[in-house]
Amino acid sequence: LRNIIKNSKFFIVAIGASHGKARYLISKSLEKSGLQPLSLISKMSIIDKTSKIGKGSQIEPGAIIQCHSEIGDYCIVNTNSTIEHSSKIGNGCHIMGGASIAGRVKIGNYVSIGTNSTILPDIKVGSGAYIGAGSVVTKNVKDNEIVIGIPAKKFGKNIHKVDLTPFKY
Repeated sequence: LRNIIKNSKFFIVAIGASHGKARYLISKSLEKSGLQPLSLISKMSIIDKTSKIGKGSQIEPGAIIQCHSEIGDYCIVNTNSTIEHSSKIGNGCHIMGGASIAGRVKIGNYVSIGTNSTILPDIKVGSGAYIGAGSVVTKNVKDNEIVIGIPAKKFGKNIHKVDLTPFKY
């Protein structure tokens, strides 16, 4: 790993699903090693000029990010997902394909939003939460809570595991 880092200038960490915290912390470690993050933004996505996209983010084809929204660092906004106006997405989040986030939603760090799920307007999703595929979120979600169903109900607790040992040299 040291040799690869020494011989590189840029990086992207493409770990998806519920591994947002790992993606974020690995990226921060690579930055400390002197590498520059790359963002991958599809020409087939639509991003309003008033929105802000964090470094190292991946915006896939068909993704729509509406006006005055903010996407944190090292996020993945997957194919055909929609983030409506004035929403704020934390660092290391993964918005999976077809997910719909309504207006003024606030999402904490390291959150995974499952495929084809919907989050209604003005909802707050706590850091580390996991929204199951196809769920409809009608109420606020607590930190590290897993919710599933229509309407989404608590299913369990999300536990993040990250091993940064390879970066300690």
